[in-house]
Amino acid sequence: MDKLAFSRARRRLLRTAVNKIPRRIRGDVADNAVEVIKQLREKSPEKYSEIAAKLLAAIQQQPDPDSFDSAKSMRELGLRLLKSIGLDDPTEVEAAVAANNDFIAQLDAIRDQTQGAMQ
Repeated sequence: MDKLAFSRARRRLLRTAVNKIPRRIRGDVADNAVEVIKQLREKSPEKYSEIAAKLLAAIQQQPDPDSFDSAKSMRELGLRLLKSIGLDDPTEVEAAVAANNDFIAQLDAIRDQTQGAMQ
């Protein structure tokens, strides 16, 4: 085998290994995670608690990419409002944004009315 063919074969082997390893690890984790977590909790409750706290903190720090809070524009908010009711039609975005604005205005009026009655 000449150097060029060897180099190509080596690159192909590395690409295959790099692509398969993460899939195999994900598969292994999916197949064994419950048992491994159970064993960790039984053998080392302190380590289990430490890892669980770190995982929960990491999960809580990641905003839901589909939440209304993470919308970066009114159009994106409108799309998410529509999606929340099962409609993926982007042609109705302006109507969804207008409906949301009306809803917020009504909530503001309720708040103002309630605060006025409390004074």
